[in-house]
Amino acid sequence: MKKYNFDFDYLANQLDELVKVKDEKSITYSEMFLIPELEAILETAYEFDTKIPQGVFKRIISDAIHIFVRRNIKNGKSLKSSIRQSEINYLKKDKQKYHLLTSLSFQYFDQLPKLNIDKVYIDFLPTLPSKYKIYDNENIKYKFPDYPPNNYTIVRISLRARSLSEAIELGLYTLNLVRGFWNFSLNYRLGSRIQMGKRDPINNIRLGPLHTIHDEKGKLSDSIYWFENEFIIKSSGIIVKDKWGIINKDFNHFRKCIKNSKSNIDINSIINYYVNALDTIDYHSAYLKLWSLLEQLTDTGLSGYDKTISRTLFFYKKDRLNKEALEHLRIVRNRLIHKGESPDNIEPILFQMKRFVERVFIFNINNLKYFSNIQEVGKFLDINYDIDSLKREIQFRKRVLKEVIGKKRITSGSS
Repeated sequence: MKKYNFDFDYLANQLDELVKVKDEKSITYSEMFLIPELEAILETAYEFDTKIPQGVFKRIISDAIHIFVRRNIKNGKSLKSSIRQSEINYLKKDKQKYHLLTSLSFQYFDQLPKLNIDKVYIDFLPTLPSKYKIYDNENIKYKFPDYPPNNYTIVRISLRARSLSEAIELGLYTLNLVRGFWNFSLNYRLGSRIQMGKRDPINNIRLGPLHTIHDEKGKLSDSIYWFENEFIIKSSGIIVKDKWGIINKDFNHFRKCIKNSKSNIDINSIINYYVNALDTIDYHSAYLKLWSLLEQLTDTGLSGYDKTISRTLFFYKKDRLNKEALEHLRIVRNRLIHKGESPDNIEPILFQMKRFVERVFIFNINNLKYFSNIQEVGKFLDINYDIDSLKREIQFRKRVLKEVIGKKRITSGSS
């Protein structure tokens, strides 16, 4: 996707016209309804520090406007500088300890581990500890009277963060990383399924309906709480305890791959994207997200469908059936995007798409210590693996090395 260069000078001029300083702490707006539009544009236009959580962007921009309107020079450079100053102010905040409480859609069992993922600590509990007074919030009492659902496991996530937004984002991101790998282990072995009536998500291990943040004593940190818009009450159809041996073995393998990685490929974000894609009962949305993930894993987002398909086929040794399947999946994708058309029964097609994505993902994570970045993965997938062609390529490269080394020796000898 071509990068658009936003006109910060124009945006700065608009803010200068619309926003005036009222006093030391306050500002006023001449056209209030335009301010949210400008703030939203700036959230997209500005490249935030990677340590700034997305949930804080709006606050950063709002504080930056207060800084900007008090400056003598009001141009694009000054606006960017004001946002950067607002970022610095946020990053200087002391981190506080938070406890995030949520749940997962399977019944608790004793073998569940205590996890430390980059100093985010995750505990799995059979019941909601009494010290966490979630019903001190009247809205929670009214909207979630039966929380937690039956046969759900309580999850307590302990972490340090600069704000509630950062705490919820970091906590759920880390938990999604864990359950992403757990779901992958189950999904990878599931080639199809038969279900009658209402759809279920592909993922068996899903987030519960409610997420709350508490201090050390269990008190709710604020009146704010978070919830899942697409929550489905049904707990896992698979008894996770019975599958735990293979789930835990795969999880430990994946963590070892990440620990030994010499690559800048962001596997954590990829598995988060994967698990979120398969949480939904909107199979059309899940399908499009998986196609996007296949493009990411093959580094073909800007290269076109032919390249995506050819690189995916690397793993299938020119298998004609898989070639036809990928072309079929491409056409389904285009019809969904451009015409809003979809097959009446998209579930088996979603499983086809899932199969290809999971195969390429396995390759990526197993080779994190061999490839520096996703571009190297793409180049590798372009290699012609015909035996004769590979042998000839090796001969060529040995010849190049001989020429380079030979010339160095001649140069060294002549001096």
